[in-house]
Amino acid sequence: MTRPDRRAPKSRIVSWLGWAGLDAVSRMALMTGSTVVFTFFARAGRDAGELRRLGGQVVAQSALVTTPIFVGMAAVAPVLLPLVAGPGWDDAAQIAVCLSVASAIAVPAGLFFTAFSSQARPEFNLYSLVVDLFAVMLALTGFAWLRPISVGLSRIAGDSIRALFAIGLPMKDFDWPRRERFAALAPAWLLAGAMGASVALLHRIVATQTPIAQLAILIAAGVAIYLGLLAIFARRRAAFLLAYLPISQLRAGRPAA
Repeated sequence: MTRPDRRAPKSRIVSWLGWAGLDAVSRMALMTGSTVVFTFFARAGRDAGELRRLGGQVVAQSALVTTPIFVGMAAVAPVLLPLVAGPGWDDAAQIAVCLSVASAIAVPAGLFFTAFSSQARPEFNLYSLVVDLFAVMLALTGFAWLRPISVGLSRIAGDSIRALFAIGLPMKDFDWPRRERFAALAPAWLLAGAMGASVALLHRIVATQTPIAQLAILIAAGVAIYLGLLAIFARRRAAFLLAYLPISQLRAGRPAA
């Protein structure tokens, strides 16, 4: 006679908490970002060329900011979650990693749907959500044998499909080629991914330190690595982004001595 799995109820609770918590953060970030950038997209009016130019800049710059945040959360989640919630949350840490990766994919790519909506085409967002739902359901079914982490993997699958939908959608009316849409996101994804992989590797090296020391080292290293990658591979975009920081605007507006 086999014993009942006493971890099953806790695993289900952990799965739900992990999904609900980080998914709420992701959706909030996407909603806030969409609200802010909608005004930029609306300036293009019905000018497809202006939307292509302005939209590419806004999406690319936003991706450089949001993507490393979520990738960084994924890299430090195995240290941060046990430190905050205590022991016994290993399943939640795995889910947190997956949901953070999914958010790094979904949040920057979701701004394309904001651009489409600004041109009176909100149905594209609806179609993507329907495809996202089916992808999540299929992934949950296919990965069910993996237990709690199937929640995180299904979210990665759904958000990846939605991002591919935003990039691969034919946009002849807007004159916005797929390669330009992909080019707006690729640098942030690649640089943030390299940073996340480096921090994950560093975690193995500093695993003998106290959790607080590990967290401090990983966060500092992640920031330094990402800024270094920006300076090497995306200096122009980084300079354009820094020009919009409040401190840069104050310096620009300060009268010369």
